[in-house]
Amino acid sequence: MKKPVFALFGSSLILLAAFLPIPAACSNLSFNFKLYGGLNTLSGSDLNDGLKGLNDYYDRYFWFFGLTKSGGEYRPVHPGFHFGGDFIVQISPWLGVGLGLGYFQGMNESLVNFEPVAANVKTNPKVSAVPLRLGLNVTLPAGRILNINFHGGLGYYLAKISYDLRASTPGSWFLYNTEAHASGLGFHGGMGVEFKLSPAISLFLEGQGRYANIGGFRGSTSQTASSGAHTSETGQLYYYKLNLTFPLGTFPVILINHTIPSSSSISDVREAKIDLSGFSLVLGMIFHF
Repeated sequence: MKKPVFALFGSSLILLAAFLPIPAACSNLSFNFKLYGGLNTLSGSDLNDGLKGLNDYYDRYFWFFGLTKSGGEYRPVHPGFHFGGDFIVQISPWLGVGLGLGYFQGMNESLVNFEPVAANVKTNPKVSAVPLRLGLNVTLPAGRILNINFHGGLGYYLAKISYDLRASTPGSWFLYNTEAHASGLGFHGGMGVEFKLSPAISLFLEGQGRYANIGGFRGSTSQTASSGAHTSETGQLYYYKLNLTFPLGTFPVILINHTIPSSSSISDVREAKIDLSGFSLVLGMIFHF
């Protein structure tokens, strides 16, 4: 989802709230507590592009030594889970201000095999984030036991990425292990249906969307080989193109360096950004106080 969509959604929500009758003194405050969990999908952007580039590099590298791909493809980070909770102060029956905390992630694992010898490339990436959310919640009655709920607002996202990439041939292997953290702002919004089971408890089903494209990742990486060689580095997460001589080619990669990568075989260097934007479908309970 794009940032303008959430800006429009948030503006519409605020405009709608402005026309709802709110008690002047807010003397009848009530409170809701939401707990939910469900399925999540996210973009992944540079992480997926860079890891596919590294997979493509080994594909071409093995081909150079006479191996051909026999099965499998890089599977990008998209699917995962989403859990969270929101504390909502209802300043009227229709309008509430919510504070939320959650956790969502996307992960995948891929295995690409080569022949005629038992060679493969295994990749295990994961993206996760803890969003701290502030937003408006609008409740529109749609029946005796049914409400339509909308929410939208601003979030601060504590994000983490990690991946292992292992390339192996009979008798040898090489392993990248990387982990990095960053934080940044984003936007969220959602719409759901609430079923009132009793005055104290409701059940709800909700679709949630978000826009959060986070940069500034810092962390560490290690490179280990079956020969016993081991190197490690801490620094910034970069996305760039690795331009190798014919017949290997050019490949986008995502790696950590302590300085800006620079050589005759490197181009288009920039700070890596991980797009957490995506959609969640969650089911949960609302406790009314």
